Amino acid sequence: MAASAIFTGISAGASLASSFGQRAALKSEAKSLEFQARGEKLRGKQISVVRRDQLNQALATIDTIRVGRGLSLDSPGGVNIRRVNRRNSQTNENAEVLSSKFRETDIKTRAASKRRAAPFALISGFASTGASIAQEINRRDEIAAARSERILS
Repeated sequence: MAASAIFTGISAGASLASSFGQRAALKSEAKSLEFQARGEKLRGKQISVVRRDQLNQALATIDTIRVGRGLSLDSPGGVNIRRVNRRNSQTNENAEVLSSKFRETDIKTRAASKRRAAPFALISGFASTGASIAQEINRRDEIAAARSERILS
């Protein structure tokens, strides 16, 4: 009977320790995910800068080729080429930035979920400990009741 009580105490302590560990792990995962989200936000900004630089380089190259051939930069064909390149570049940039924002939002959502789950890990540990102790008390009551019946019979 004493061994059972000791086992219940050890089990309850281990359950509590585990729940504290789970809570700490969930909080740590949340912080890591928040850091990843900040990185993804920065990546979205970098995409814009890089795509605009690439567009400017492409337009400068096109202008250089046109001037080298003796063509006017403000001719209808030249203006159309610049407009099409800008539109295509902007569309591609927007798609990449939007994709990055979706990833950032997903990461932030997962971080928030981990952060919300952390307190429940602790509650779960306390509930499990309480259940173990209640089960041990119930078992002891049943043993005591059985002894009383034997004594009375």
